Amino acid sequence: MKRLTLSISALFVFSVFANAQNIVKHAPLGFDSLRADISHGKVDSIYYESKTVGAKRKAMIYTPPGFSKDKKYPVLYLLHGIGGDEKEWLINGQPQVILDNLYAENKIAPMLVVMPNGRAMKDDRAVGNPFDSVKVQAFATFEQDLLNDLIPFIEKTFPVYTDREKRAIAGLSMGRGQALNFGLGNLDKFAWAGGFSSAPNTKAPEQLVPNPGEAKKKLKLLWISCGDNDRLIRFSQRTHDYLQANGVPHIFYIEPGGHDFKVWKNDLYLFSQLLFKPVDTSTFSQYGNGGAPGSSNLKGLKFHSDNGDGTYTNPIISADFPDPDVILVDDVYYFVSTTMFIFPGVTILKSHDLVNWEYCSNAVTRFDFHDCYNLDGCNRYSHGQWATSLKYHNGKFYLLFITLDEGGFLCTADKAEGPWQIRKLPKGFYDPGLFFDDDGKIYVAHGYSKISITEVDEALAPVGPDSLVYTGDIRRGLEGAHVYKINGYYYLYCTYGGVDGIQVALRSKNIYGPYEQKIVISDTTRGVNFGIHQGALIKTQTGEWWTMLFVDSGPFGRFPSLQPVTWVDDWPMVGVNGKGVITSLLSG
Repeated sequence: MKRLTLSISALFVFSVFANAQNIVKHAPLGFDSLRADISHGKVDSIYYESKTVGAKRKAMIYTPPGFSKDKKYPVLYLLHGIGGDEKEWLINGQPQVILDNLYAENKIAPMLVVMPNGRAMKDDRAVGNPFDSVKVQAFATFEQDLLNDLIPFIEKTFPVYTDREKRAIAGLSMGRGQALNFGLGNLDKFAWAGGFSSAPNTKAPEQLVPNPGEAKKKLKLLWISCGDNDRLIRFSQRTHDYLQANGVPHIFYIEPGGHDFKVWKNDLYLFSQLLFKPVDTSTFSQYGNGGAPGSSNLKGLKFHSDNGDGTYTNPIISADFPDPDVILVDDVYYFVSTTMFIFPGVTILKSHDLVNWEYCSNAVTRFDFHDCYNLDGCNRYSHGQWATSLKYHNGKFYLLFITLDEGGFLCTADKAEGPWQIRKLPKGFYDPGLFFDDDGKIYVAHGYSKISITEVDEALAPVGPDSLVYTGDIRRGLEGAHVYKINGYYYLYCTYGGVDGIQVALRSKNIYGPYEQKIVISDTTRGVNFGIHQGALIKTQTGEWWTMLFVDSGPFGRFPSLQPVTWVDDWPMVGVNGKGVITSLLSG
């Protein structure tokens, strides 16, 4: 890894400083700490009959300090993310603590806060694959459950106002999409809407606000916020750009952070203080100048885990960048990952030190194969672009990937910044590992559970049959093969995937085998490095070896993790003493 120079360190400090200058509003220290010297509200479970689902459903409700059945209250409906349920906010965000503290300082209007389960189906537990199409559809179904079942129950059971001007909706991530979709789609029901962090289920701006004039007239407050280190920021940005172009007043708040509760708690702290009060749109600019055009905002993104003292801390990026491949070209590292159904897609980052990354380009602007890629009444969750192989050969960049529905694709460019050319291949390869051998031949390693090698021509068309070289024998799911030739060995750097993933190396003196296998890391320690797997081997300018893998962090995403590599008996052993590192020294 290249040593950080003073200029890079200075750039990092300047970037953070400049960003901080744009954020005028932020929660103070201790805003989310429980205080014993104040009055507290109450959190209860409630159950309501859902005709939409055909079952009794559960929600949580917060009533403020001094709650009285003799008074009427406005209501905030606060929604969770794709991997959560009605308790996600309470477990991770403690809104009751934040709101209690604000009440004690007379900063918010008294209100009830309802935290429902946004997965409107009979088995609505937050278990299994959250991206399952049935569960994703249940998030859309929740609109009818909310409007026709939950809201009437709340208004019948609790002393609340029933007019739209006393009803707000907000949510995080997937719930953010629901909040904007349902709130802006039902202006006869909601006058206040807040979206905390972007999510792909958010409708296109033209669908969210088809009549800007009506929105300007009916909305009391529209809040859109996102962390500056959130990979999905483009969904917030595109909404802001449309609203700004059509003169719809709103707050667009970009804050330091990723796709996590540190950001969402701060959002709730700020958003709740504006609810159910007179609104002065002239004050919206106090929330920062996050309103740069979409392209310039994205190009300015930088991702840092540099501690500034010669060390870094994993994850390298606190956002969803799975299946990484990393290469070094001259003095620049390039990073690509899986973006699936998100567009612009096939995101490329660049760095001079493997730790401080910034946006470089998107190789694919849009897939036009199917309306589902526009989330137009359907979805492509878990589909789209997967596990791209990144290579540089004879002055050209190559990106090889597969989509499960449309087959294999190759993107090429003379520069990583683009422009990129894309073409469909005659054959798609599952989790491809592109390899240019030193004898001029080109190969692709690919497969799931069974890894094959296929020789291809310069157009990446097969010139022979697939050759099975290894069948996974630890468990099912051997995949993600990257090919390297080091000290006379061919290495297939693979993973047995999953939340509890295992990284292995296969090696042979012949690319067609036979291969022997060794586990290079299997870290089952709960926390930052649990199940670290799937990625790339990297040799630095100074001859050191590192690997970029990822760790599945549930609904928050799959976070990249940079780990040292030590060669032991010609095996690339990852981490230290069989465990992934969290904080490590930068290369000297």
